[in-house]
Amino acid sequence: MELTLEYHQDPAHGWLKVPQKIINDLGIAGEITQYSYKDVMNGYLEEDCDMSLFMQKAKLAGFSVILVDKYTNHDSSIRNLPRWKV
Repeated sequence: MELTLEYHQDPAHGWLKVPQKIINDLGIAGEITQYSYKDVMNGYLEEDCDMSLFMQKAKLAGFSVILVDKYTNHDSSIRNLPRWKV
């Protein structure tokens, strides 16, 4: 299965935007760190640990992940979202 996701980056960091349903379906919601963020529908998985965890689990589940780069020269608005907490 092909899965196209946005990879948001600012000058200091990056986050992978993933629907919370997919995070829950993969069973990793409890493993996401405090460095990731969320809104009502999506998790924004920080690039160092949480994104790697997601990519590994997604591959094992049969997903082929395609990343679409979204870059800003300023602090990303993702930084203003609530932190991921389960």
